[in-house]
Amino acid sequence: MPAYLIRHKGGPSGDALIEDPHLALACTGEWAVFTDDKGASFAIPAHQVASIERIDPDSEGPALEG
Repeated sequence: MPAYLIRHKGGPSGDALIEDPHLALACTGEWAVFTDDKGASFAIPAHQVASIERIDPDSEGPALEG
């Protein structure tokens, strides 16, 4: 299932993990926009984001530790 870890510039207290079977990311202008099968589901201004990393828990590779 697609999952994304959003790291905020202000530090880890504002980080978020979002996941959905139909989740997709598009960077449009000044926004990072997440969509699912029903349309836009989450958007965040690009200037607030330090990084966005795709993390698929069921794929091979290092596990996400909490």
